[in-house]
Formats: sequence, structure tokens, C-alpha cells
Amino acid sequence: MLLEKNIKWHLRLRHVVLIAFTLIIALLASVFVYASQVKEVEIDNKGKKVIVKTMGKTVGDILRENEIKLDSDDIVEPKLDHMLGPLDSIAIRDAALETAHVDSKSAISEAAYLVNNEADVTSAGSEILRDKTTRTEKVIVIKEEVPYKTVKKANSKMKQGQTKVVKAGKDGLAEKSYQVVYRDGKEVSRKQLGKKVVSKPVDKLVEYGTSSMLLTSRGDNIRYKKCLVMSATAYDAGYESTGKSPGHPGYGITATGIRAKRGVVAVDTRVIPLGTRLYIESMQKGVSSYGYAVAADTGGAIKGKKIDLFFETSREVNNWGRRNVKVYILE
Repeated sequence: MLLEKNIKWHLRLRHVVLIAFTLIIALLASVFVYASQVKEVEIDNKGKKVIVKTMGKTVGDILRENEIKLDSDDIVEPKLDHMLGPLDSIAIRDAALETAHVDSKSAISEAAYLVNNEADVTSAGSEILRDKTTRTEKVIVIKEEVPYKTVKKANSKMKQGQTKVVKAGKDGLAEKSYQVVYRDGKEVSRKQLGKKVVSKPVDKLVEYGTSSMLLTSRGDNIRYKKCLVMSATAYDAGYESTGKSPGHPGYGITATGIRAKRGVVAVDTRVIPLGTRLYIESMQKGVSSYGYAVAADTGGAIKGKKIDLFFETSREVNNWGRRNVKVYILE
């Protein structure tokens, strides 16, 4: 009976030992598997370095595992789908702050001087994008001419059709700065940063003549500002023309107070101001021109483009009648 109990106890002990041994083997195997899969990886996140232990397989797995979020312009090396080994590292760089960097695999640095319509390159930088293209940014300055303007000024002492350059014009100069982006050497975008006026343009001043010349029948060469075709009548100091007889205080006196004589004419002051010097030319062949005159009188019937010429006698008045004339307004 005692022997049977001893046998049972030994069997139970051996069973317990076997189970314990099995658990130890399983635990050791798990530890071995875990140790073989866990690796240390250095992460350089824009200058901040940290070493992490991970079972992640790819770069993307490790970044997600450590809750590292990427900005849209971040550059990650190696790529997100790269399978990492135990000695690998991950580098995250900001493309916007990337400066010129050269190594055997990636970035191309360029410090250049570019001439493009007299354009000066003032800075340069480059980087390698995820799609392996080369992106280069440059600030260029382009010099541009600012055209001068032509200013015209009337000169009444010059004949019509004549011009004279009083002051020569000169173009100005401006500088425009642009930020230019290239990909694989080809320009893909350009943004203006500013504009600076180096020298202002100088306007060109040109005078043009407004005066015309008339050669009279007497051979005089006179300068005039304007010529009007008007209907001309005639009057004298008599009662039929003025309603005044000799002995009347206003007999022979014009609206301006001067005595009427040949060369005095009556006008509509809205057309020709009083005191204006005139030359009156006949438009009929063989008929003498009235000649030089001054606008010094007015008349109730003289409205618009009508003019009344003073003659000394009623016979001259009747001979004149009514006819069209050219009235030159003299300078």
C-alpha cells in the first residue's frame, strides 16, 4: 500500500516538473523571438535625435508607432516603405528650410550669377524631392527700363505745323526681384518679391506752333491765331446806320468810346472780344480786302458770326452791301 502511494507521488512530481520545464522552454523561446525582432533605430527629426526600440518593419511603421507626424513639405530618408535593419536610422528634414547640401547621393548645391536681361542672381539653393527630381530656388533681380513720357506745349510764337524739342527725354531704370523655382533645371514658377526705382524717367518736352502766317495783298506777312468766315455788312456814322444825327452827343462814337473811323468794326462780343486786332480779307476775286481793323463797336443786329465794317461815306456803305469775308484774329 505504501509502495503504491510512493509510485503515484513520483509520477505526479515528474508530471509537474515536465510542465514547468515546458513553460520555461516556451518563455525562453518567446524572449528569444522578441529579442530577435526588436531593434534600436535612431530618428533625427529636424535636428532632434532620439533612439527608439521598435518591432516595426518599415520607416512608416516606426513613425506611426512613435506618433511622429509629417508636414506636407517634409523630406524623409529612407523612404516610408523602406524595410529597416537594426543599424539603420531615419532622417526627417524640412524642405522649406533646406539649404544647399551636397553628398554623393542627393542634393546639388549651386551658387550662381545669372544674366537674364541684365538679371543678377543673388542667392541659390537646391534639394532632392521624394520623386528624385532636383528642386532649385533662386532670387534674381531684373533691370527694366521705365519709358519716358512726351509732354507737348503750345507756342503761339511758332507757326502751325512747327515743333521744337525743348528738353530731351530719358528713360528711367527699375529693378524687380523675383523668386524663381526650377525643377531639373527648368523654371516652374516665378513670384515677384519687390520693385525698386533706381532712376526716374525724364519727360521729353516738345513745343508746337499754334500761329499761322498770312501774306496780305499789300505784301505783309502777318501772324494770326484763328480765321473765321463771317457775313460782313457796312455802316457809317449817319442816321440810317446809327439813328444819330450830327449834333447828337453820341454821334460818331462807338461802344468803346472811341470815335468811329475806317478800321473800326462792330462785333458780337461772344464771338470776338472788344479790343481784338483783326485783318479782314475779301473772298471775292477783284474786290479789295477791308484790311486791318479793331473790334471796338457793337450793334443790335450783329449777332453770331456777323461783322459790321465802318466806312466814312454812305456811298462806300452801299457799294459794300453784304458779303462773306475771312476774319483773321491776329496775335
